[in-house]
This record gives sequence, C-alpha cells and structure tokens, in this order.
Amino acid sequence: MANNRSDHTSLLDLPPEILSKVISYMVEPSGRSSIQSVLRACRQLYDIALPFSVSVFRNTVHHHKGGGPCSPIKNAQFLHYLLISKPWLARHVNTVILGGFTSTSSQGDGDKTDDTQSPVSADSDLAVYQSQIETILGQISPDDEDHGSWCTEWISDLKRGYSDAQVSLILLICPNIQTLLFEESKNPRHFVRLLRFLGYLSLTSAPGWSNNPLLPLSNLEDVFHETNNIQNGYTRWYEQGPLLFTLPRLRYYECNIPVGNERAGEQFGHLPPKSSSVEEITLRSSSIIPITLSAMLRACKALRKLEYTSYTNSSSTVQTVAPRDILDAILLQADSLTELYINTEEDWDKGWGLRSPNVLFMGMGLRKMVALRKLTVGMQCLTGLLAEKPSNQNEDHPVPLRVDGAPIIVDCLPENLEYLKIHSCSAAIHEQAQELLAVVESGHRFKNLTYISLLFNSWLPEKPLPLSCNAPNVHLDIGYQTKSTYQHDLGHPYSDREIVGRGARNVTSRIHASKMRREYLATRGITEPRHKPFYFVDDY
Repeated sequence: MANNRSDHTSLLDLPPEILSKVISYMVEPSGRSSIQSVLRACRQLYDIALPFSVSVFRNTVHHHKGGGPCSPIKNAQFLHYLLISKPWLARHVNTVILGGFTSTSSQGDGDKTDDTQSPVSADSDLAVYQSQIETILGQISPDDEDHGSWCTEWISDLKRGYSDAQVSLILLICPNIQTLLFEESKNPRHFVRLLRFLGYLSLTSAPGWSNNPLLPLSNLEDVFHETNNIQNGYTRWYEQGPLLFTLPRLRYYECNIPVGNERAGEQFGHLPPKSSSVEEITLRSSSIIPITLSAMLRACKALRKLEYTSYTNSSSTVQTVAPRDILDAILLQADSLTELYINTEEDWDKGWGLRSPNVLFMGMGLRKMVALRKLTVGMQCLTGLLAEKPSNQNEDHPVPLRVDGAPIIVDCLPENLEYLKIHSCSAAIHEQAQELLAVVESGHRFKNLTYISLLFNSWLPEKPLPLSCNAPNVHLDIGYQTKSTYQHDLGHPYSDREIVGRGARNVTSRIHASKMRREYLATRGITEPRHKPFYFVDDY
C-alpha cells in the first residue's frame, strides 16, 4: 500500500503570522521562557521571535522570601540593547518585573558573581541616553517647563550605575508597557519624580494629552507592588500609590502590605474625584486608615472590584478601617462596584469598639450598593456578631460578641446580589441565616441570589444547627474551617521563624510566588484541613 504521508509539513512552512502566534505562547508572564533557544534555531525563526525576546523584562531572581535584587548590570545591558543595538525593539516591551532598585551604588546579589562586567554605561551610550531623555521630556512637557537640572542628575546617576536611574530610563523609552511589577525600593528618586511629573501632566493637561505616543507609561494597565518588610509594611506607599492612580489607562492595581497612613490620605486627597481609570483594587495584608480608603475610592471613575484584607502586627500604629468605614468608602462607588471581598481579621481586636460599637458592622447602608453582585464578608462585618472573644482583647474595653440594635442580614443585603459568602461564622448566625434562606425560598426578594455559603469556625465548642434551602437554582454551601485554613484565607506573609531577619514568604506575590499565589486564590475558602500549608513549599 502506497504511503500517502511522505510529504511532511515543517514548522517553517507555516505563515509568519501563525509562527508568531505559536512563539507568543512560549512567553511566560513571570519572565521565564524558552525564547532564547528559538532565537538560536535559524534565521527565519530569529526574525519572528526577536520581538518576543524582549516582551518580558525581568530583573530580579526568583526569591521565595522576596527582597530580590535588581541587577544594575542587567539594566545596563538592556538599555544598551534597546537604545544602541536594536532601538526598534523598545516598542515590544510589554511587561517589566523588578526587584528593589535604588539611588545608591550598592549592587544586588545578582551581580556578585560577575566581576567582568560593569553596571556603568559607556560615555558614548550615555550621550544617546541623554539625548533620549531630553527629547522625550521636551516633547511631552508644557512649553515653560525646564527639566535641565533633572536631566543632569539623571545622567549623573546613570554614569554611577544606579539602578533607580536605569529603571526610570527603561520606563521612559518603552511606550507600550502594559504590566509593571516591582518591589519596594530604597530612595527611588528618579522613579518617583517620573511618576510625579506624569501625575502633574494628568492634572494640568488638556483632554487627549494621554494620546501622545511618547508619553511614558501611557499604556500601563496593570500594576502590582509589594514589600517583604512584614514588621513595618510598605511605609512609603504614600509616595508611590497615589501617583500610580494618575496614569491614564491603569485598570488593575494591587499592593501587598500597604500602610495607608495620613500622608497617604493627603496624597490621594489631591486627586480630583472620578479622575482615575482604575477599575479593580486589591489591598492585601493592609493597614489603611478611613480617610485614605475613602480618598482612594473617591478618585476612581468607576470602580468595579475591591478586595481588602487587613493585617495587624505588634508594631502597627495605624488605626485600620472598621467595617462601617469600608461601607462609607464603597458607597462612593455604589453605581459601579460589582464585586467586594473583605476579610478584617475578626479574631483580632483592633480597638474599633473604643470609637463606637456601631462601627463593627456595615449596616443597612449596604443595601445602597445597587450594582453589587458578588459579596464575600465576615460575620461580624455583616451582622455585628463576633464568633469568639479575640485573643488580644482589651479586658477594660471588651469587644461585644453581639452589637445591640445591629440590623439582620435580610435588611442589609443589596437586592441584586447573586453570590454571598459569609466567613468566620459561629452558631450565633443560625437564626439570621435561616430567615435569609426562607426569604430566598419565598421568591419575593433576592431573586438573583443563586449561591449562598457559610464558613463556620470548626474549633468553636457550640456547633451550628443544620440549614437547608429548597429554592430552585440556589446552591447552599455550608463549610467548616480549621484554624489553619482560616489563617490561609487571610493570605498574610509568612515569616521564617527559623532564620530571623531573612524576610518573609509572601504567598500572594506576583513577583516571587506565582505558583503559590495561584494555589492560594484557587483554594481560598476551602473547608478541609491541610496536612502541610502550601506556603512552606518553595516556588521554583
């Protein structure tokens, strides 16, 4: 029988646009990829793969405890490649991932093994860099703006090999960056000055200013930044967070361990109401005061999603937002907010009751959130009921386990809600939950509510009575969490107790823990106990 398959189609026979699509799948968002091997295969693949080789610029090692270095040598090489060797590739840089960068001469650990290269750019390169800085700043600045002194300082720091100056130049010359991930940095003066300048333009320029093709970070949509300082948090968050909100196309914003003190509130307060394009905000392991959260949300044009998880440690001096403060802030986005996730560490006394018991729950004002479709919230935050006495409770001013006069669940929920999960529950919620289920079964209210979940703390001595719902198309999910899974849901950074001073494993890091982060998000709200918490496993 004749062989009808003697002719084989080679990968190289595919049209360039198909080859380009195939190669694009080899690019890893975390910075790991196989593009270099493709570049060495043949000339045809080289030409197609070359733009993808710079699409993700990662300058930090995969360090599971965070605090990864940002190598000045690697910065210098990348700048030479983009501005001297192949300047046309700058427009193909899509994602930038950075460790801590600085305005000092100290180099990161990633440079210590290479004594043959220097982080200092050649004089001929510096002349090109200076021309680029002057050209771009000159074309996007108001006519009366003079950046001469800044350019001089910038070039001087590039000559010294300072990573802050290098990183800022990378951000200046790559017009199509869409994703920026970075760690808290030490005195990043050029980076902050660049953000401040762009913020100034956003507040003072005429409509359409963001369409200038030379405008740095004008296409940035997604920002994640974090610190691995679990003792003090992201203390200079006030300096960078508010400025990032001025970028014209930013949609997704996430920060780990932000410290939203009064200075942060003042900076967010300078932003005009409804001026920011940010649609989703995630604040994990946060210490935010009320005025800061309100100012942040007031600045958003149409916020669609908010995730807030609090984090309190012994050194914290910030009076964090209480449930009522969160309600006051989200009401500013009542017409647009569709998803809300809140975990306020209900097992920890944060002194809210000293203000008033009424701040311990959100209350009936939650019904005004007319766009809200998905709500995840703690029992105390929703009802004023507390599952148990906090271990750190102030005995002179104890937190009430029940707030007198607090409204019941059915009087608080928005009518259009589709998804409800209540965590940190005790048997005290049974009567209110039963009434909610009866109302849903009647079909008169909450007609869109198809998922109801109650997560009980399994270690409490009093066990809840059975609950059921006979409404069609409504899924009732009753779960029991151990203390391990309860802590897991908080997503707090884990300190390595055996090696003091070595930083922390940030389980939700997009820079250093992409696998752990995916598992965390996929298993948040789990009910089964874990034999071994996943965050003890290195993310390699």
